Amino acid sequence: MISEALWWITEADGKYSTRFRTKKVVDLAVDKDGNGNGGDIKIQHEHVHPRSEVSKKLLTNPEAYIDNPEALDKVIEQTIGCIVTAEEHRSLKKGKKGWERYEGVTVYDMKEEKPIEFIRPPSLDTLMKPS
Repeated sequence: MISEALWWITEADGKYSTRFRTKKVVDLAVDKDGNGNGGDIKIQHEHVHPRSEVSKKLLTNPEAYIDNPEALDKVIEQTIGCIVTAEEHRSLKKGKKGWERYEGVTVYDMKEEKPIEFIRPPSLDTLMKPS
């Protein structure tokens, strides 16, 4: 049940309209002809921090969050969606965590008025602002 709730959090703004998207996905939206026709390239909603990892943090010591909502907020903040191509999904680095899995993948922060490109997304401690 927690895993499903975490899924819905990442889709709060829409399954494919998340704050973070890879450059390839952004380029598909407006291809060189300007018509947004991405052809046969498949995209998917990826969880930056896999739901299983976030669920495990919540379930390992649930008492720690009862009197400490800030700690709970920090864990929930790891519930981030990023839209990637299927090819990018397969290339995410195994054995790495969070944004480190995206090494070598250019990600855009769509929250900014003009999308800001960053090669290596920052940690949550820096409020996900590009460096």
